[in-house]
Amino acid sequence: MKFHLGFQPAVSSTKITHQDGVLLIGSCFSEHIGNRLSDLKFNVNTNPFGIVFNPKSIEASLNRIIHKQYFNAKDVFEKEGLWYSFDAHSSVSAETQDELLKVLNHSIDSWHDELKTAHWLTITFGSAFAYQNIEQDKIVANCHKLPQAVFQKQLIEVQTIIADYTVLVQSLIKFNPLLKIIFTVSPVKHLRDGVVENNLSKSILIQSVHQLIKENANCFYFPAYELVNDDLRDYRFYESDMAHPNKQAIDYVWKRFEEVYFNEKTNAINEKVNQIHQAYHHRLFNETTNSSLKFKHKFYQLCVNLQAQYPYLDLTKELHYFNTYQD
Repeated sequence: MKFHLGFQPAVSSTKITHQDGVLLIGSCFSEHIGNRLSDLKFNVNTNPFGIVFNPKSIEASLNRIIHKQYFNAKDVFEKEGLWYSFDAHSSVSAETQDELLKVLNHSIDSWHDELKTAHWLTITFGSAFAYQNIEQDKIVANCHKLPQAVFQKQLIEVQTIIADYTVLVQSLIKFNPLLKIIFTVSPVKHLRDGVVENNLSKSILIQSVHQLIKENANCFYFPAYELVNDDLRDYRFYESDMAHPNKQAIDYVWKRFEEVYFNEKTNAINEKVNQIHQAYHHRLFNETTNSSLKFKHKFYQLCVNLQAQYPYLDLTKELHYFNTYQD
């Protein structure tokens, strides 16, 4: 008996390799994929201003990066001893205004350089609902738990997303003609908006993305949302909050991502890197015993050989760890 649909996304003719620059921006689901890529030593960077859910704020972030629109004192505020920005996630905060501006503007500089040469940009939409700061008359990336009266909730329409991203895609390709853009819609349910409202939101995002892909040859769609909600389609693949996909679901989506975007060579490298990654995180109760030293020596040699074969892999920290007790 089958317990899921067995949906197989179309395999991409263009593959992601370890030599490609890969950038990911958007909802928390982009963080999961970004972390997997990072663990496997891809050249990857994720969310310059922290997790962002709505298309308007993602678009604003990318435009800020392309045009080097630096943050200034008007873009940050103090709350309970910490400084925040409405254009960044709450995880991006600092104890002083200058410190926060330095962090945010450093992200602009680094992402500007990386975006200029990146091969892939993955944009993950989380929700079509957004919050507009009434005083500033602008949609915010995060409300930072300020009173609800400060904001006005709104639903971003399909026409608005398509219009904004048509211009954004043109700007991105002008900035980096070799860039390929993967759109995804996060399978995370925004249940605080309501069950009906969440489905309305996701439908707007999906419709917008497919229209953009239809009109732009350099844009692609990876069906993360459909893999969880239509293929697995069971709450046993969610965390206890019934909103976030659990590790089993994320593993499943990652496996489909591998099948779509990796070739045989990349999968072979991944297998070796994953062995090293697991060994690096394996807890040794006594690192001075002969068995521990042999274990570390084995993986030190594997790192050395892999680094020699593929110099673009950064195994610096692993080499240092496994070489700790080398003579």
